[in-house]
Amino acid sequence: MGGTTGEGPSLSLGEKENLFNFARAFFKNRKILIGGISCYTFSHIMEEVRIAVKTGMDGLLVNPPVYLKTNIKGIIEYYRTIMENSRLPIIIYNVPSRTGYNLDIDILEDLSKLDLVVCVKECSGNFHYVLQIKKYTRLPILCGDDLLYLQYLISGADGIVSVVSNILPELIYTYRKLFLENKIKKAQGLFSLSYGFLKTLFMEPNPAGIKFLMSYENFCKESYRLPLTAPSEKTKEKIVSEYKFLKTNIKKYRW
Repeated sequence: MGGTTGEGPSLSLGEKENLFNFARAFFKNRKILIGGISCYTFSHIMEEVRIAVKTGMDGLLVNPPVYLKTNIKGIIEYYRTIMENSRLPIIIYNVPSRTGYNLDIDILEDLSKLDLVVCVKECSGNFHYVLQIKKYTRLPILCGDDLLYLQYLISGADGIVSVVSNILPELIYTYRKLFLENKIKKAQGLFSLSYGFLKTLFMEPNPAGIKFLMSYENFCKESYRLPLTAPSEKTKEKIVSEYKFLKTNIKKYRW
């Protein structure tokens, strides 16, 4: 809740608390809920952590420090302090395109020794790095890029934190199902079929594309909070066209 696609960094503390409270009340104890934690200032981050604990989140998704530069010790103490003040399981969010740097494998190896660091969401797009995580840490790996999900599975990832699942959960589910059944060629065929849609959905910075498509399907209103803006009309047309093509043609396959 309140991750990148949920525009967590744009939410005020009050909005994030309302979001977490709503989700917990709606799902009760039927679902595991992970609270997104992200901000420039550490004091604000610790307020978000407090809210996550107060509202009953089951874990935290936490990206490393952004903008303010630090060293290895600073990154480890950052996560250790969040862990000690929340006592909640933590998913490390390695997203170089948004933080400006990749977590070196040595840092990730040290972080994996913290008892409540349980997983890593990996968005570098570096498959060699994925193999290193598998070799040098105990951490399960969640792919953070729908376009690379199949390749991540082949490289050893265990699952995904998906944007596309908001609108086509069956697509992402089927990728994994086919992979686990060792039907790699069928999985590749499904990926080829859906590639145009996936590529088009992310033509503009996420979550602009998925927000537009969700509003197109009447799941939400089409609204954007700066610095996020609406996709261009040309992009919108392409998204709808590729979406309709995929929904029509995927029915022809019997996976």
